[in-house]
This record gives sequence, structure tokens and C-alpha cells, in this order.
Amino acid sequence: VLYAPQCRFLTPDVIAKIQAFQQKGGILVGDAETLAALTPNLRAPLVSFRPPPASDQTEDIEAMEAAKSGDGKRRAGTVRMKRTMLSQADDLRAALAPHYRPATDSSSGEIVTYNRRWQDVDYVFAINDKRTFGDYVGPWGMTMEKGLPFAGEVTHADPARRVKAVYELSRGGEVAFTRLADGTVKVPVSYETNDGRLFLFSPQKIASLAVNAPKTVACGAAFEVELRVLDEAGKPVAALLPVDVRVTTAE
Repeated sequence: VLYAPQCRFLTPDVIAKIQAFQQKGGILVGDAETLAALTPNLRAPLVSFRPPPASDQTEDIEAMEAAKSGDGKRRAGTVRMKRTMLSQADDLRAALAPHYRPATDSSSGEIVTYNRRWQDVDYVFAINDKRTFGDYVGPWGMTMEKGLPFAGEVTHADPARRVKAVYELSRGGEVAFTRLADGTVKVPVSYETNDGRLFLFSPQKIASLAVNAPKTVACGAAFEVELRVLDEAGKPVAALLPVDVRVTTAE
């Protein structure tokens, strides 16, 4: 799937590559501004920073926001725009469902996921986008820049049931997970503010850390320390792993 929003101008070689992508079965998602040389398979609503008209459901929210702040109208428009964008994303997800199933997903549009792979090992970033208005200086009320606590779940497709353990690499430690009937791995996530989690979905369970280092070191002399992260069979875990190494003096 190629999502190309607001593409009013593209070079001929890029247009040709997109058309070739579509001919091979790729799905192009455009919008009302997609240039005439391309024919999107699906059209998403145009993302605009002009607040959409208020609906009946938002009138009470706008009144509440106006009571909180002297600039309640601007705040309410920002809140409505965020809600509209999340709703439009759900509509696009439903339109893509017959053709595309994401390998990584979350329980809420407020948790943004992004997956990378090293060899045959999967890594998933899960970022909290749940926000409200803070106290920044400027045209206040146009953006929600203050992170809010939030919780949900991240899922990762594993039809071959290769995943043996899940590790959270930004904080460290193993994370408990559940497996659904189709093999999908489900991991709980919780946030205190706008931060992220980096998960490793590992086909090997970490069993031990082997350290090979000299017992004494002469002042000024070079020395080597070898660290090996091992699985249950005593073999190095085949993954990119962050290791925190701290060296201190005798004092």
C-alpha cells in the first residue's frame, strides 16, 4: 500500500514507478488533490487544518472547552480536528481491510506503531499520541502538545508461531504476552506521557549473559571485556540487542 497525500506535482519518473507499482498489484491511496496522471485505487479524505463543521455531538464539548479557556473556540476546533482525523483513519482501515492486513497493529489510533526487521527478527516501535493542551508560548490552542497517560495493546502477526519471548528494549526487561488463536502476539502497553516503547519479538528466549573479563587490570593497560547474550541452548541470541555497560574506577 502506498499512501500519497496531497500529491499535486510529481516528476515523470516517480509517476511511472507508481504506475508500475499498481500494475503489480500495489494499492495507491490518494485524495482529492492527486494529480490527474495517477488513478488511485482508494481515495482518503483530504487532511485539512481548516476545522470541519461542528456536528450535534460536538456542541457540548465546545461549550465545555469555551468555559475552560478564553480561547475555547480555537481549542474546540483543534479537538474536533484530531477526532475527525482518527475517524478518517478508521474509515481508510476499513476500506483497505479486504486487501491488506498490517503485520503490526494497536488497540487505538492514539498508539502509533512502526515495525522494522533485522534479518528474520522483528522490532516494533509503539508511540503514545494521546495529548491535550499544555502551556506553550504562542498562538495557544492550535495544537495539543502535552502528553497524557494512556494504555492499550500492541499486536504483531506471528502465523508461524516463531515468537518465543518479547523484550522491551528502551527500558529493558521481558514483557508478558498472550497469543491469539491465529498466532498473533498481543502485548500490553502503558504510558505516563508522550513516550514510546521499542519491542523485540524474539524467536529465542534470553537465558543468560556471559561475561569474560580479567579479574585485575594494571593502571594504564588495555584490557578486553567480552559479553555474550545467550539463549537456553547456550548459543548467542541472533538479534540486535542494546547492552548497558558501566565502567567505574576503584574510587
